[in-house]
Amino acid sequence: MKFKIFRYSQGSKGVIYTLWKEGDELPELENALLEYKEIRGERYFYELIAFIRGMCEKTGFRVERFRDENLTWKDGIYALRGTAEYRFYLYHNSSERIILTGGGVKTTKLFQEDPKLLFVVNCLKSVSKLLWDHPELNLKLLSDSEIDLDFTWSGELSNIDEILEKITNGS
Repeated sequence: MKFKIFRYSQGSKGVIYTLWKEGDELPELENALLEYKEIRGERYFYELIAFIRGMCEKTGFRVERFRDENLTWKDGIYALRGTAEYRFYLYHNSSERIILTGGGVKTTKLFQEDPKLLFVVNCLKSVSKLLWDHPELNLKLLSDSEIDLDFTWSGELSNIDEILEKITNGS
C-alpha cells in the first residue's frame, strides 16, 4: 500500500503531518476525525479539533500529552490521551513535528491484538526507523518531496532504497 506524508496542519508551535493513502479522497487523519465524530458526537469532535489546533498554535507537542506506546525507547510511538475508545496514534520526532493518524475503535486490550491498529502502529514504527537510520531525512523533506512510502500488509516499509535514491538524486 502506497502512502505519502502530508502536511495536515501548521502553526507557530508545530506541524502535524499525516499519511495519505494512494487513491483515497482524504488523508488518514481526516478520515479518522470523521469516524471519531460519528462515534463520539460533535461536542467531543470539536474539542479534539481545538486540542489539535492548540498544539500547533500554542503548546507544541510535549510528550506528557500522549500515552507512550513504545516497544523500544527509540520508536517514538504514542497515542493521544482523552479520546475514549478511539485510538489516534502518532510518531513524535520532536516538540515541533509529529505524524498523527487514526487507528480506529479500540476493541482489544492491546493494539497488537487488533489487525487495523497494529498496521497503523507498524507503519509509524517503520517511519520512525527510517528517520532514525537516516538522519539526513525528516518529515518535512519526505512531505515536500512527495515520495511514496510503500508499506507491506504488516506495515513494514518496503521501498527504503527507492526513497533514499529519490532524496539523493532530487527526483
